[in-house]
Amino acid sequence: MATVWTIPIDITSRWLDNAEVQTFLASNDLDNASPDPRVRFAQFADVTKSLERHIGHTFSSVQGAATALFDGIDGGVPVALKLAALRLILKEVYQTRHAPQPFPKRVGEELGTYVYALLDPRNRSVFYVGSGRGTRVYGYVWEALAENEHRQTLEDPETDGAEVKAATIARIREIYDSGHEVEHYIVAHRVADTGGVADAVRAGVVGALGLVEGADLGNLAGGAGEQRAVPVDDLVLQYAAEPVPNLPTPCVVLEVPAASRRGVTSEE
Repeated sequence: MATVWTIPIDITSRWLDNAEVQTFLASNDLDNASPDPRVRFAQFADVTKSLERHIGHTFSSVQGAATALFDGIDGGVPVALKLAALRLILKEVYQTRHAPQPFPKRVGEELGTYVYALLDPRNRSVFYVGSGRGTRVYGYVWEALAENEHRQTLEDPETDGAEVKAATIARIREIYDSGHEVEHYIVAHRVADTGGVADAVRAGVVGALGLVEGADLGNLAGGAGEQRAVPVDDLVLQYAAEPVPNLPTPCVVLEVPAASRRGVTSEE
């Protein structure tokens, strides 16, 4: 059994209904709390916003949870309000969820090459998008949980860089340590692999999800800019530029950043 502090997706409603919170807002004589109800309400609002910002996060120690939730709040947080928040997000994890089992080979044959997504159930966010064949959809979860026997069933090699791999595995371990399990989704299947179509679909999904406010995709670790969605005006500006002519050797090339800004005229 392990003790963790995790902020669930329904934290706001649970926080508003919490008896300790209601007592804090209604009482004038709590230790370390202001007798002014307006001050107490402002402190309550600050903690509410902090909890909402950290939805889906899990902490392995009470110190880590307190630091993340309260240290950035101007003027500090009364002890009673801190205790109410920390008790509300406390969770006892009695058993780690089991790793997914390999599916039959015929299922893999029907799926063909596919694009898949991994979802964090704590905040319903997609944190990784990949492509592959067979049981590749479970590959990172098996690695995070040291399921080496299952990993031997994988048909294709990993293509991600070290930073993406590390970020994805760290997120998976945190999910399982909090008593939840990763949810797996097939985004597209029977994708013709000619010319890297599956990789193109995968990059498109990553780029689209990267537009979502607060997106935390492991695929974008290390600033993988080529998979981020790009405004079409920027691409038009880039691809409409005149090619560089053959230059003499030696030569000096001067870059003028203002010349590439959006809307610049030929005269400018």
